[in-house]
Amino acid sequence: MAAAIIPAAELTIVTLQNIVEGITGVDRKIAIGFKNLTDYTLENLGVYFNSGSSNQSIAYKINPQEALLFSARKSDHTARGTVGTFSYYIQDEDKTVHVMWSVPFDYNLYSNWWNIAVVDGRQPPDANVHDNLYNGSGGMPYPNKPDQYINNEQKGFHLFGSMTNNGQATLEVELKKA
Repeated sequence: MAAAIIPAAELTIVTLQNIVEGITGVDRKIAIGFKNLTDYTLENLGVYFNSGSSNQSIAYKINPQEALLFSARKSDHTARGTVGTFSYYIQDEDKTVHVMWSVPFDYNLYSNWWNIAVVDGRQPPDANVHDNLYNGSGGMPYPNKPDQYINNEQKGFHLFGSMTNNGQATLEVELKKA
């Protein structure tokens, strides 16, 4: 099953809550909504999982004024959560937007964590990109805590977003041209 694409105006927190509630059989899961509020078509560069997986393949492209709905979950029979990064290429600008999430298994040691960044060039997600997003290193911005709404500008784009702080997490992010 492929991730869904909907009109960006239809993406709400309720939409994401309904998606995450529909993922059964695991306690660590996330529904991600990614709004493309630019005039550019975004091309999928892939998904990197540090842990966990998805029952969906990520959408090949996100057209202007559309939103991606994507979900991930912890893997069965493991003491790990769902942690990963997906990336889309902004061809007309020769830039890549990365979205990183972390929904840990053990809340005694960790909390939810997320990041979004725009970088120059075409950069598929991999362990190095993910680690830089997770740790705020390699020129990436410092990751965001849950329940913290961010609004910043990077490489000519406005980035907005917020994530809930529980094992059934939602993450909503927006990309706009500055």
